[in-house]
Amino acid sequence: MGSRLSLNIHGHNVPDKGRLLGFLQATQPHAVLVMDNFALAQEIKLLLPETMLIYRAWPDDGIYRQLSPEDWVNRKVAELGGADIWAYTTNEPGFSDAALNWLVLIMELAQPRGLKLVVGNWAVGTPGTDSDWPRARRLLELLDQNRATMVLGLHEYACGIITSGFIGGNPQFIAPETWPQDVHNLSLFHCGRFNFLVRYCRSIGLNPPRIVITEHGFDDVSDIKPWAESLARPGNYLNIRGWKSLQAQWPQWFSSLGWSPERALFEQLAYADRVIYQNSPVEAQLIFSWGHSSPDWEQFDISQALELQQHLIQYAQQPERRPAPVGKRAPVGERSPDDRSAPAPPVPPPADDRRDGDSVDTLGRLMTDDDLNTIIAGFRAAAKTGQFNSTISSGFARFADVLERYRAKRGEG
Repeated sequence: MGSRLSLNIHGHNVPDKGRLLGFLQATQPHAVLVMDNFALAQEIKLLLPETMLIYRAWPDDGIYRQLSPEDWVNRKVAELGGADIWAYTTNEPGFSDAALNWLVLIMELAQPRGLKLVVGNWAVGTPGTDSDWPRARRLLELLDQNRATMVLGLHEYACGIITSGFIGGNPQFIAPETWPQDVHNLSLFHCGRFNFLVRYCRSIGLNPPRIVITEHGFDDVSDIKPWAESLARPGNYLNIRGWKSLQAQWPQWFSSLGWSPERALFEQLAYADRVIYQNSPVEAQLIFSWGHSSPDWEQFDISQALELQQHLIQYAQQPERRPAPVGKRAPVGERSPDDRSAPAPPVPPPADDRRDGDSVDTLGRLMTDDDLNTIIAGFRAAAKTGQFNSTISSGFARFADVLERYRAKRGEG
């Protein structure tokens, strides 16, 4: 019980706090991150006292160039006020000596004051190679010496397909039946990159640190960007980044399995959880993001992805996450050999989305796919105009979500 697959929450843009809290209570995650809403962080900590609650105060980009280690530690001690909440140190700093030295100093200052730290939070691809990790030896030693109060934060994203970066060059493992079940001898340049530092630690006789992937999901990465830009994408997205920008490509790869885009996102995250992160120093992967703090992050937002949320709840409540034996149907998120082409199990919509069946069938017979696509695009555009209050905009976006689920279900039929 309990899930490593959890959330990076943009705290000042939570469309439905009740649903968020219900989701967290159902999944009992190992860790949760909240940005810019300390009251929400405290509320979640009261709800989930055993969960590692991480608080990020933005802006924190380049914070090591703006505050001395003493000032930063003093600020965080005052900000957290003795709450059992972990402080997010930096966001995607460069792997420079200046950043590393600053982090070492705040770790040394934080330890006697009981401040809990999530250190680093480096971007996918940082540091550039495993040979860079010796520069962080002192930081890794402090992480090992203070395991109860310090963990390493990393960002790991796939690009286009969860198996991106498994080997050099463009992704080779596209169809789910080709996804490797043993990745120990693969390169893992994107998701699974934490193994670079694990190998270094073991080479010098040091225990690898506790790790939380504080941002996880899909984004662009520079090494395969030309390939990613060749993928199909919805007309409202200029490039391939967050999962929503892949809603045109994933059906081309996964429609034979009956996977909607949300089901495809879930299956890929669940695969990574089982195959890459299971039995490793990684304690949680925080999906970026629930809510979005600016339009730049809209295509990453899972707060309205109701089917995905239901699959994640089911997955968290499975007693084991190993593949089912041959001849038996695997649960959602796990695929036995005779389950390769099985469609997604029906996921009942929330009570407030249910309609009379005959009325829906009649409406469905009247609407073409072109009608649905046009209506969905219109509602999404209306939600983004800024001309309506938040309730109306949320209603437009919610109805577009309902129509997309209906379109996917009709396609399965």
